[in-house]
Amino acid sequence: MSKTRAATLKQVRIARAHGITVKEYHRYAKHHALNCGRAHCMLCSNPRRTWKQKTLQEVSWSQQARVDADND
Repeated sequence: MSKTRAATLKQVRIARAHGITVKEYHRYAKHHALNCGRAHCMLCSNPRRTWKQKTLQEVSWSQQARVDADND
């Protein structure tokens, strides 16, 4: 069994366990069963994009900029 087929069947099992009827198995090849599809859903979206949080790299850069400014 291929990896794609196994992943698809896993998503189908998850969908059925939550009471979602599955008519098109291939739909779950690239999408998760519990993903609602809304871009700004609090559960499905990227939290950094939803709540305008900085990445760890951006936080590091801003802290380093503050330290450099204090040393000048």
